[in-house]
Amino acid sequence: MLNLLDSLPERDKADVLKFLMVVKDKKSLEDLMIPEHVPSKIEADRQKVELEHKDKARKQILVSIIALTALLGLMAIITIVLLVYSDQPDFVEKLIYSIGGAVIGALSGGLAGFNFGKSKRGE
Repeated sequence: MLNLLDSLPERDKADVLKFLMVVKDKKSLEDLMIPEHVPSKIEADRQKVELEHKDKARKQILVSIIALTALLGLMAIITIVLLVYSDQPDFVEKLIYSIGGAVIGALSGGLAGFNFGKSKRGE
């Protein structure tokens, strides 16, 4: 323990020793909290909650943009395939049924893995 303390700068070493003395005296950290600390603690917690909310909103926007881009790309590919194989009705019919089944499967729960359709109360 002393080797670890020796490697610290003097300013940090004093803080660590003060903390260790408090812990040694078995005082709780709440006893050290003076009324002047409370407003700064509340402000820090408020800022933390605001940042978490902004990060969550940005993440939802990014996921929505990615999903929309993927959907548009898939629609473009399907349109091209349908135009290329328009002279083979059996293949086009099977393709349409396969795509329809995949879309219904995705809408009925497949997208839940990407947090689509989950309510806020469920968290």
